[in-house]
Amino acid sequence: MKRINLPLGEAVNRSFAYVFAHIDSLAKMCVLWLLLVVLFDCVAGFQTLCTSDDLQCMNHQFKWGYIFVSYIAGISISVALIRKVLLNENLEMTLNFGKREIKYIFWSLLIVLSIALITFLCGTIFNLLLNKQVAMNLGVLVGLALLVYSSRLLLIFPAIATDNQNMNLKLSFELTKGNITKIVLGIVVVALPSLIVLNLLGNVYLVFKTDNFIIKLCFSALINMVIFFDAILKTSFVTHMYQYFCYVYKKQSEQ
Repeated sequence: MKRINLPLGEAVNRSFAYVFAHIDSLAKMCVLWLLLVVLFDCVAGFQTLCTSDDLQCMNHQFKWGYIFVSYIAGISISVALIRKVLLNENLEMTLNFGKREIKYIFWSLLIVLSIALITFLCGTIFNLLLNKQVAMNLGVLVGLALLVYSSRLLLIFPAIATDNQNMNLKLSFELTKGNITKIVLGIVVVALPSLIVLNLLGNVYLVFKTDNFIIKLCFSALINMVIFFDAILKTSFVTHMYQYFCYVYKKQSEQ
């Protein structure tokens, strides 16, 4: 199989273009999840507005409830968007969560936990051989390297969302060979708008920091909307990347 070169600029442009072309239906799809996430954020003491010096907020008893619901919402939205892009399914205002989403979570957690385990083992070995500071720095570098390298496995997620039995971790790894830099750079580029807006919202809130519930609720809604938008853009990029790799791979197989 010939090495496939991802056209990064085209993939990024198509990712943004698709999201903005379907912004109305995407917003409609997210409404119920957004309401649920904001509700949990309120119950958890507005985790989106916590500062590092606010220990009471950071250690709120319902913190993990908010994190869990946000994670589930992101998975559901990602699966729906992937199926819209690849299968042209309609986006509906529902709280969908089924076998595909569970499988999606399983593989994402498996990859993350594998990276964490390997990083921990390497860190332990480094700690036995080197001083603590150097061992910690090397452990962090190993973790980051594994995280970057795992980007070659991302094609498995659009496959899960569309029930594509032909795509697996091995094939994903082979198809993306030589494209790590482009994949990581693409994810960074599509994430930049959301990071800038989140930083801006955070600074604005700090200026008007208050205990007023309505103001907190508004900022919570805005921040969670941006977080959803970030998940949508990243999913769009991975999906269009998957679409390109699969298209070229199919063409090569037919030759």
